[in-house]
Amino acid sequence: MLPICDDQACFCGRSVCTAHELRPPAEATNSSTPRQSRIVIEQAKGILAARRDITLNQAFEDLRHHARHHQMLLSKAAGAVIDTGFTPNTGPTRRTPSPADIA
Repeated sequence: MLPICDDQACFCGRSVCTAHELRPPAEATNSSTPRQSRIVIEQAKGILAARRDITLNQAFEDLRHHARHHQMLLSKAAGAVIDTGFTPNTGPTRRTPSPADIA
C-alpha cells in the first residue's frame, strides 16, 4: 500500500505526490508564514479598533508606528496585542459621543 500525501499545504489526495518534493524543505515549511503574519496583524487591528474605538486604518497606523519606533516586526507587535493585551499608546482615543456628552 502506498502512503497518502500528508503534506498539509498539498491537497492533491494522491497516493504518491511529487509536486511538493521539488521544493526545498525550508520553503515547504515557511510557505504559510506570510499568511499567518497577515492574519495576526488583522486580528490585532480588530482588537485595537474595538478597544480604543478607532478605525481599522488608525489601528494599523498605531500598530505600525509602535513597531517602527521600537524596531520590531509588525507581526511581533501584533502578537503582543493578541497574546498579552498590549495596547500601543500612539494616538488619541476616539470615541463616539454619548447623548449625555451632547446635552
